[in-house]
Amino acid sequence: MDDAGLGLVSFGGLAPAMTYCRSLEHSGGCTPRIDWSGAPSATLAQPFELSAQEVRNQVPGMLIYGFTQAYAPFGGGILCIKTPIRRTELQNGGGNVGPPDCSGSFSYDMQARIQAGSDPMLVPGAVVYAQFWYRDPPSASGMATTDAVQFVIDV
Repeated sequence: MDDAGLGLVSFGGLAPAMTYCRSLEHSGGCTPRIDWSGAPSATLAQPFELSAQEVRNQVPGMLIYGFTQAYAPFGGGILCIKTPIRRTELQNGGGNVGPPDCSGSFSYDMQARIQAGSDPMLVPGAVVYAQFWYRDPPSASGMATTDAVQFVIDV
């Protein structure tokens, strides 16, 4: 994946989403990636699920997001969001028990957060930048990140 991202994807005329930035290989030997399903909306009932695949197994991580794009070295990865950064709850990446590998994954329903009203910045028309951050104990920095997704919240 290049730094410019993969391009614009439209969800049936709803708010677009696109990947940008890049991720680096973690201690399990894989390059994690972010993905999504659904459409970000203040009113749709269906989830807008952000997920990360091929992450380090059996480590905690979280979705981080903000409202300005960045590209800066950050521990064992690239920070694709400019501060201030908002953090979601920690979750376990699961996967195989044992040595580092690529069987971990994370998932977060951003739609629930948008519609809960807990962040007053998550309103229709807002451009949001998000990526997953997680622990990578065997690496020199002890952490890693996925690439990122940019999306616009629709009504």
